[in-house]
Amino acid sequence: MIRRRESKSGVRWDVGWLEGDRKQRKKTFRTKRDAQAFENELLRSRQLGAFARDEPSKQSVRDYLDSWFAGHGPTWSPKTVNQRRSACQAWIVPMIGSVPLAELGPARVREWRTDMAGRTTPGNANAVVAVLSAALGAAVNDGLLPYNPCAGMRRLRVPKATRERPEWREARRLLPYFERPEDRLRAALMLMAGLRPSEASALAWGDVRDDHLLISSSMHGTIIQPTKTKIVRVCPIFEELRVELSIVNRRGDRDWVAPSPTGSAMNTHNYSVRFFAPAARRAGVKTTQYGLRHAAATWMLVDLGIPPVLVASYLGHSPEVLLRVYADALPTGRFPVREPPR
Repeated sequence: MIRRRESKSGVRWDVGWLEGDRKQRKKTFRTKRDAQAFENELLRSRQLGAFARDEPSKQSVRDYLDSWFAGHGPTWSPKTVNQRRSACQAWIVPMIGSVPLAELGPARVREWRTDMAGRTTPGNANAVVAVLSAALGAAVNDGLLPYNPCAGMRRLRVPKATRERPEWREARRLLPYFERPEDRLRAALMLMAGLRPSEASALAWGDVRDDHLLISSSMHGTIIQPTKTKIVRVCPIFEELRVELSIVNRRGDRDWVAPSPTGSAMNTHNYSVRFFAPAARRAGVKTTQYGLRHAAATWMLVDLGIPPVLVASYLGHSPEVLLRVYADALPTGRFPVREPPR
């Protein structure tokens, strides 16, 4: 059993267990992760009983990975098989494939990761370590290792990616490159009303009023859910969006505003791959669906001069989040103060 304890040196985690003579034993760790790894090893040893190995296997990492794929691979999805095989072939086997499992301790694993991190991105290094950890975890379950040397390793810090946030007029250039009016309208909803992609999928004609959009739900796969913030919000229909709405014939209140070619709700991934990305390439505009939403925010703040509090309500943000994300788009030393169009 793991117990949390306050000490003069900070928080400590105690693992307690009973030995064969019913004697109470305890071991203390600095982190809960280390305590959990130790407790897992205790449980594993009890389950294996007399079949537990006294020493780690001398089988090489390369040979074990082959048996790991042969024994466990049939239960994985094709995507998982390809991802794990690629990681093994590119980073694990060439670098530590000849190392026996018996010599693959935490220090050796950290050395390998440091070497790998100097050749690839932190995110990819973390993904490869996760593959090795999965393999060694299986080795522990098979009794080939006393513990997983990857357990407790902290992930490398991944720098936050800079979002592609095109200027509104630049993003608008991709609209003529959509072949279907519905696909163009979906992009316009993100670009001119700041809808999230999942919200654009869930927008029905009954949510389109005379002068505003009622944004109350989002579409995840085929399931309708509340918006990300669980708040129903209203966004005005600006003149640019009114023009785009007029291009598509309005249907019944329960029909989707921007459906798929079959009339069902548009899947955000399918839209990105089949319609959005080709249109962006033809237009020469480097952006994503979320990039249109970001462009809408800066357009409302700077070009339309709408106060940040109102823009935050239109996009479903708190004012604090809006100002933190879009502070670089605001004019230096002042905020826009003009009223929104009616």
